[in-house]
Amino acid sequence: MLTDDNQWVAQTIATEVGIDTVIADVLPGDKTDHVKQLQADGPVAFVGDAIKTWSGEEFDLPLLD
Repeated sequence: MLTDDNQWVAQTIATEVGIDTVIADVLPGDKTDHVKQLQADGPVAFVGDAIKTWSGEEFDLPLLD
């Protein structure tokens, strides 16, 4: 999970939904670099309400809002 939420909030949500990897406290300008790194390891999907501010279109991500 990649989020601009703080580590505690992100880890709490990740634990609740079964996500193992958490990258928290990410600034908007740093999301692109993180997504590119994650894509190098395998498929990446976009889920959530941040679609209003960051669509992921430059990465051709499936949108699962």
